Amino acid sequence: MTKSLQLEIGTEAATLSASIALADEGGAPLAEFRLFAAGENDTSKGKFLFDEEAARAVMASYADQGNELALDYQHAMLDGEARPQDKIAAGWFNLEVRGGELWATNVRYTPRAAEALSQREWRYTSPAFVASPGIPRRISRVINCALTNIPATKHLTPIAASLIDASAVETHTELRPMKTLLVALGLGA
Repeated sequence: MTKSLQLEIGTEAATLSASIALADEGGAPLAEFRLFAAGENDTSKGKFLFDEEAARAVMASYADQGNELALDYQHAMLDGEARPQDKIAAGWFNLEVRGGELWATNVRYTPRAAEALSQREWRYTSPAFVASPGIPRRISRVINCALTNIPATKHLTPIAASLIDASAVETHTELRPMKTLLVALGLGA
């Protein structure tokens, strides 16, 4: 499908026409995705805080470890009962703080995981992390992230929800409010 989207950039605006391929049409999995929103993150295990202090702790732990983080399947890497062959990686990623949020970036999937995601066999991600005890439960370290169909984090965007085909992008000068872009993407005004 093709949609015309209006994007306001400063005092100028650009109209983007893009083909948006939904994952159920074989869309590619995302090369980056958000792990934690800024502020409280609601999960089936309670609320966890990702603020400036959490960002500093997470990034310090990540830098101290010095390794890329692994994507796995259904948190099998953390399951002491899982067979070694079930603990294989689904991919690898880096961490980055953006606008107070924590993102998985430079995500590279194994061929098996990329195929499974394009077939929508896996729909969500679930970060494994350490948080401080008490209230607030502040996130202090990310261990890895799993591909899962039953995430603990509430209100997630599916990992393979959509992609924009960059080859189909056209730009035109036209003033339109950001509200038009949000509505066109189905995000509401």
